[in-house]
Amino acid sequence: MAPTPLPDFLARLIQDAPIPVVVTDREGLVTWWGDAAERAFGWTAEEAVGRLDPSIPPEQRRQCDDARQRARGGDAQFLETVRQSRGGEPYDVRVAVIDVPGEQVHACVTICLEDLVATRRARERAEEAALRERTFSLLIEQLPGLVWSVDPNLVVTSLGGASAEAVGLDPRQAIGEHLSAFVSLEDAPGRAASAAVRGERTTFECTFGGRLFHARSEPLRGGGEIIGAITLGLDITDIRSAEDALDASRDELRRISGGMNRVQENERRRIAREIHDELGQLLTGLRIETSLLRAELPHDIGSDAEQRLSGFAAQIDDALATVRRIATELRPALLDEFGFRAAVEGEISNFRRRTAITVELAYALDERDLGPETALALYRIVQESLTNVARHSGATRVDIRIGRVDQRAELEIVDNGRGIDAAAAAAGAPQGLGIAGVRERAYALGGDVVIERAPAGGTRIFVSVPLDDLSPE
Repeated sequence: MAPTPLPDFLARLIQDAPIPVVVTDREGLVTWWGDAAERAFGWTAEEAVGRLDPSIPPEQRRQCDDARQRARGGDAQFLETVRQSRGGEPYDVRVAVIDVPGEQVHACVTICLEDLVATRRARERAEEAALRERTFSLLIEQLPGLVWSVDPNLVVTSLGGASAEAVGLDPRQAIGEHLSAFVSLEDAPGRAASAAVRGERTTFECTFGGRLFHARSEPLRGGGEIIGAITLGLDITDIRSAEDALDASRDELRRISGGMNRVQENERRRIAREIHDELGQLLTGLRIETSLLRAELPHDIGSDAEQRLSGFAAQIDDALATVRRIATELRPALLDEFGFRAAVEGEISNFRRRTAITVELAYALDERDLGPETALALYRIVQESLTNVARHSGATRVDIRIGRVDQRAELEIVDNGRGIDAAAAAAGAPQGLGIAGVRERAYALGGDVVIERAPAGGTRIFVSVPLDDLSPE
């Protein structure tokens, strides 16, 4: 069916319209079906012209007929309704119904102004974008730091962050100014921004307005090109102050711990000397007197008296041995007289004799690099570690390595026993006074300690301490 002729302006409107336009006669039969209507709904003009508008679902025809009748009164009608595609897919749309009277035709033009679903989605997307932008802006304003961006010429395009006021920056005055108005381009922020507009990322620390910032500069890209740079600087002034205070506290604790260890060792030395000199002399005197008494007594004093004298002499010998052992444990004479290696080897020898546990020593350290406090601390760590092995590990073998790496002395002790609780050790759980003593002595020297389960089972204790500077002034 050929379309009814339309006024030229209306025909051009329908032909060029990018949105669906349908023309019907007074009975509602399609007289013109625009190209956009064909693209939107799927029917061709040949299929639609001469029929009722196929895009109107049956349940919506009454509403559309009423709108067309009201439009004849000269008032354009706007309504939200439903259209359908050839495949039956519904579309929520907003349409305009306009009556166009004329000498040759009296037509009603229906224009689908917008797809309401698409419009709602676009509106929702716009609202979501606006909400994200407001949220981001709020986040930036409350961020404990500074965020600023520049264009490729290093002109400030945005500035925000809770620290802006603290450092004396007003975003309204900063935007539009060159970055050099606030920082030197030779300083870290200027160099980082210049690098970012060249495509490089930079992390740096800087001080601005009396505050310390940890910052990162990144290129800003748009359309595949660099359109500027953005820098985020977090205010770490308070964090760094807290870290410095914590470090100072740790240094003070180490100093106190080292002082306590020195006091303790001096007291041990004094007690060991008194035990060795006074108690040892008394027992030695008793042993001599016992021998003299035995020589002065008649040979026929009887077997019972002879046994009692022999037992008394044996007890004195045991007491002397105990005194020597206690004095040695309190302060090994080998350490003072023959040095660190001799003291360690002596401790290992005594440990083998007491426990029957195999101990292998690998020694590669010039003890001339060890000051007296470092040598004593490492000796005590060996002593306490071996004591722990004997008491708790159930080991049959211990390997000890003592050496030097760069400017640090290293001590490693590995046993093949049941092993320390790896989870508890990783969590820093208490492991007894012996382990605590190892940590305390190493930390007092500014050293590091690792106490862990050995790969092959057992326990590994690793200590690294700085060597003493014994060079002559």
